[in-house]
Amino acid sequence: MIPLSRVDNDDRPAGLKLARNGTGGGGGYAFPSASATTTTTTTAENGTGTGSFFDDDLRWLDQNSRASIENSSRRLDSGRFQHPYVPARSPFRIRDSQNSVTSNTRAPSTTGTKPFQSNNTKWGSPMFESEEPRNIMDNRTSLSVEVARMWKRQPTPTKKVQEPDSRDVKILEEEGMNGLLGQLLVSQALVDAELYNTLTFEQLSDLKKQRDELKERIVALETRWAVDKHVQDVSRSLVQLDRENKTETPSSRAASELIQLLNEDASIRQKILEHTAGALKLGFETFRQDTAVQQQKSVEDQPQQTNVDHDQLQEAKQKIESLKLQLRDTTANSNHEAVEEIRSLKSQIKQLNLASQDEKSREMDRILQLKEESATVSREASEEIRSLKSQIKQLTLANQEEKDREIDRLQTQIREITVAADRETNEEIRSLKAQIKQLTLANQEETNREVERLQTQVRQMSATTTRETNEEIERLNTRIREMTAVMSSFAERHELRDISERSDEHQWVSTIERQFNDHKLMTRRLERELESSEEKIRLEAASSKKYEAQLRVMQDKRDAIEAKYKDLEKKYLDRKLDVDSYNNTSAVTTQLENELSRTKRELQLSQEQISSLQSSLAEMEVRCRRAESEASASASRQLTSDGRSEKYQAELSALRAEKQRWERALKRESVLQMMENGSDSFKAKYEQQIEEMKQEYEAELQEQRALLAKTSRAQQQIESERDKMAAVCKDLEDLIRDKSRTIDTRDVRINQIEEELKQIKQQGKSMLNNEELAKAQKSFTEREEAWIAQSTSMEANFEGIMKEFERLTMSAMEFETDRMKYEKRIEQLSKDMERMDTELTEERINKLGYDDKEGPTTASLRKEFRQLMNDMKAKQQKIIHRELDEKKSLEDKIKDMKHELEGKRYERVNQSVQTYFVA
Repeated sequence: MIPLSRVDNDDRPAGLKLARNGTGGGGGYAFPSASATTTTTTTAENGTGTGSFFDDDLRWLDQNSRASIENSSRRLDSGRFQHPYVPARSPFRIRDSQNSVTSNTRAPSTTGTKPFQSNNTKWGSPMFESEEPRNIMDNRTSLSVEVARMWKRQPTPTKKVQEPDSRDVKILEEEGMNGLLGQLLVSQALVDAELYNTLTFEQLSDLKKQRDELKERIVALETRWAVDKHVQDVSRSLVQLDRENKTETPSSRAASELIQLLNEDASIRQKILEHTAGALKLGFETFRQDTAVQQQKSVEDQPQQTNVDHDQLQEAKQKIESLKLQLRDTTANSNHEAVEEIRSLKSQIKQLNLASQDEKSREMDRILQLKEESATVSREASEEIRSLKSQIKQLTLANQEEKDREIDRLQTQIREITVAADRETNEEIRSLKAQIKQLTLANQEETNREVERLQTQVRQMSATTTRETNEEIERLNTRIREMTAVMSSFAERHELRDISERSDEHQWVSTIERQFNDHKLMTRRLERELESSEEKIRLEAASSKKYEAQLRVMQDKRDAIEAKYKDLEKKYLDRKLDVDSYNNTSAVTTQLENELSRTKRELQLSQEQISSLQSSLAEMEVRCRRAESEASASASRQLTSDGRSEKYQAELSALRAEKQRWERALKRESVLQMMENGSDSFKAKYEQQIEEMKQEYEAELQEQRALLAKTSRAQQQIESERDKMAAVCKDLEDLIRDKSRTIDTRDVRINQIEEELKQIKQQGKSMLNNEELAKAQKSFTEREEAWIAQSTSMEANFEGIMKEFERLTMSAMEFETDRMKYEKRIEQLSKDMERMDTELTEERINKLGYDDKEGPTTASLRKEFRQLMNDMKAKQQKIIHRELDEKKSLEDKIKDMKHELEGKRYERVNQSVQTYFVA
């Protein structure tokens, strides 16, 4: 029996029963109504579980199928599509019962996941509720009216329809309702794909990379969130103790971050799926255009078949064939990823179902009508299509051969042009390279010669000056040593003079030293003036005449100093005559000492002159270093020229790369360009480019010539400076020769003075006083006796001190051994205490909250936790007090040590040293 709820006057199939509002009347498979979709969307928006729109759709389909089947014993676990339920009076009931098993095996059963939904965004397919509802309702009503009219115009079923023959049964068995549903889904997907845009390969790869990174971050966050959740569950009893703590926990932060990442992943996945839908739509449109072109060609080849019915049948057949091919390709090449994508597209198709339901039902009706009519014409159409395909293949082969010949000819012309251009550019580059190499070699040889010449001159000058100055310094040092020895012997000889004579001598020596200091200051002032003048000469780059004038002034000053020295020599000779006449008087000794001090002053003057010579030598070294720096500058210029040559080589390689790039561009664009504009325009363009390159190379050559002129001018300037330096060196050499002559004369004079001092020393030995010698011997004996008595008393005191020291060292060693033992014991006890404290804390933590009567509670946990914290605070307070006491004791010790040091310093500064009385 048919249930009363299914009995109606509508003889249409269940899939085509549409009301005025566009919803299904009572079929088993009908699209959801507006109320159902709103309920599903609201549940999807407000729910917090892990599901998807597709799961909601499955749930709705499950409910409808249960209500329509009424406790059927067989539940189809397809997970995605349910075959439509048709009333008992429909002739398609037999077909559905035969193909139900195949439809169940083809539909894969997989589950989907729904991303977390935030408060701000809705993840899923786009909602079109904000579009024009009036147009949608008008489309629905017009579509329902047209479907009703088509159903009324449908011919009455004949015996052939009610009892189909074997051929129709076979076709229906092959295609079945699954094919129709698949075609319906494909057409819906094509309609939906019109709203989406396809992406480029770069954008698609970037989105996939972002999605992979998001997946990795999601996995990491899931693990972290799980750990934080576990920690939160473990420490929940402690969290309840502080109920006022309303800060965000790590688990909540991880969960919010995970939700955000999942939302981003869903958005990227939506973009990728929209791209796939758009790509499928483009592919289907191209396939449709190809079929339309083939159909147009077939119509042109066969103008006799101009019947409208035949065209309609042909178009319907082509549509059916395209849908069959599309369905077969999708079913044959489907894998797990395609199933996932189709499932996600199902959720998007669900939202657009209301707007496209009428069109799809009308398309379904048309396909069902055309299917029966196209069965008779299928063989003829297939034969015609084969013939047309063979003709198209022949035509395409002929056109391809002609195109290949034209392309080969153009490629040969392009190769010839590029080879000629390469030859010309290579010749120009070789000529430029040769010119650059010649210029660089010439500059390098000139700079190398100049540098070597300057280096040899500098080495010779430095070697000669250093040798001469070292010899002069050694000679003067030996003379100074001899004079100091003579003066020390003379001082020993005249040590026993009277006090009055010594005071007069000291006054005379102080006057002489004052004069000597004045001369010294004058010489220093002259040296400063000399240095300032030399600096001015160096900074202003004065001419050699000014420098010669300064040298003349210096020579005049030197002549004045030599004249003064000669006057001193004359005075010394006069004093010598007086000494020869009055050998036994004290005045002679004073005159001799005066002469000795004068000789000392002369020696100091000679030392000052040596220092001035050394300063002049240092100046010469500075100038030599300057010449070396100029040589290094020339070497750096050579390096810069080498760098420019390398830069030109790099530019050459860049030009070659650009030429290759042009060749590749010409290979791509030359065919069309040659066919449209001819080869003359390209050749002129290439020649213009070569001319521009030639002008650039000529400009670079001019820059190199200007640089060479600049370097040549700098070289001439260096040569002029070198000539000036050579003139200055010659003047300095003359000055050094004059100084060496004066030093030789002084050496002769110093030898004469030494001989005279030896004679005076021999005379002084016979003039020693015997009485003074006896007094000195007597005082020496008295001091010796006092020292012997003091040493005996000190020895006795030292013996007692040594015994006391030995006793103290033994007691200190015993104290040190005891101290080490006690320290080891204290360390062991402290370690035991730490171990016991750790064991005690572990035991207290393990038995936290356990009493003798009952188990752990929040009150006991709170109490013991507080007690544990109080114990820890008490321990920390004790440690802090102990540290403060130690710090205070150390500060007191430091203060005591500072006081002791201050007292010792005061005693050392303010107290006198007591000595023994010496008679």
